[in-house]
Amino acid sequence: MAALDKPIGIALIICDRVITDAVTQEKTLVSTFNQISAPSFPCVHPRMTIFVSVTNGRGTTDAAIKCVNESDESETVFGMKGVIPFTDPNHVVEMSFQFNNVTFTKPGLHCIEFLCNGELILQSRFKVAMVKAGEAK
Repeated sequence: MAALDKPIGIALIICDRVITDAVTQEKTLVSTFNQISAPSFPCVHPRMTIFVSVTNGRGTTDAAIKCVNESDESETVFGMKGVIPFTDPNHVVEMSFQFNNVTFTKPGLHCIEFLCNGELILQSRFKVAMVKAGEAK
């Protein structure tokens, strides 16, 4: 894939949920975060939504999103694959991916990666930390 044909990442944001207005299709991102705190491990995070915005795509593009534990030799925690139909290179495609009841087996640095045709387009790191009872999160 030539550099010109490679999609360009605009945003990758981790949040609780994304609300899409039915009339305007405008997005509202609710409760953005970059750390998950838990009193013990494994822990289950009830809901994590990843908002992704990309442009400069041409035709149908294979896409993948995954969460890796960078502290544990890039173990994949969760992921999803699909395709993006780009109608025009100037078109901005906005997507949200909701993952429910995500299990983190241990604390550490994690990364959300968004790939198009196997190439890394966007990434965002976040920390999964152990917090003792009574400590501030």
